Amino acid sequence: MEIKTKINQEQANKIALIQEKTKETPEQVLLSALELYYKNISEKQLLDKAKNNLEKFNEIGLIGCIEAEFDLAERTESILNEEMKKSK
Repeated sequence: MEIKTKINQEQANKIALIQEKTKETPEQVLLSALELYYKNISEKQLLDKAKNNLEKFNEIGLIGCIEAEFDLAERTESILNEEMKKSK
């Protein structure tokens, strides 16, 4: 796809400075800027989704969750007893 657009002098100066520092063509500068912009938006969407999920968990009263042994529920009492013995 080909896109044509006009830029003002300030924008042209910014592109020129970036070109001077990076030795990239104007096309490369604009493509890099597009990729960075896309990445920022994608990361923000993921963060917003995570925040929405946290809000949903808070609404339903979820206190927390963990990853543990498959038999944790059955062994809770013995695990607590072992830990209490260790701490004495």
